[in-house]
Formats: sequence, C-alpha cells, structure tokens
Amino acid sequence: MYPLQVCQKFCVNAMEHLTLQLNNMLEEGGKEIYAFTEFVEVALALAYQLCYLPDEASQLSSTVNVLNVYRYASGEQKKEIIRFLRDLPHEQQNNKMSINGLNLAK
Repeated sequence: MYPLQVCQKFCVNAMEHLTLQLNNMLEEGGKEIYAFTEFVEVALALAYQLCYLPDEASQLSSTVNVLNVYRYASGEQKKEIIRFLRDLPHEQQNNKMSINGLNLAK
C-alpha cells in the first residue's frame, strides 16, 4: 500500500470507530449527552477525521455533525467548537487535509 492509501484506511477506521462511539453515547444519554465535554470531543475528533477523507460526502457530514453539536453545546463548548473550525483550514499547511476538506472548512 502507498502512504496515502494507508492514511485513508486509518481515517476510515477511525471514522467508523468514532461514529459507533457517538451513536452509543446518543442511545445511552439522549440529547442531554450533547452537553457533555466527552461527547463534544468525540464529535470534533470525528469531524476532523472526516475532513481527511477525499470524498465530498464525508466532508459535508463533518460540517453537519459539528453544527449539530454546536446547536446543543454550552458556552464554553461553543468556544471550543469555534476554535476547532477556525484552526481547521490551517491543516492544509501541513499537507494533511484533502483539498475538498480544506475548501469546506473555509
């Protein structure tokens, strides 16, 4: 496998794991779970991984997930989400994020 394929495979595996974790948290805690810091951290980690995948659907899903979390977040969590969104476009400087992910982040 080429390094890019290995990276994409890792991102897909991480995305699947984080999606499962988020779904389990939602089933156990309902909408109240959005207020928990752990949930926000997992949701942002998932959004980060989705931005690394080359397809536009994954990147759009990333944006939708972040906006859903933002809707229910507390004041401090909203600041963390805004920081995450503000820092996301800078990932391209390290050549880590796909061009589509960068465009969506901007």
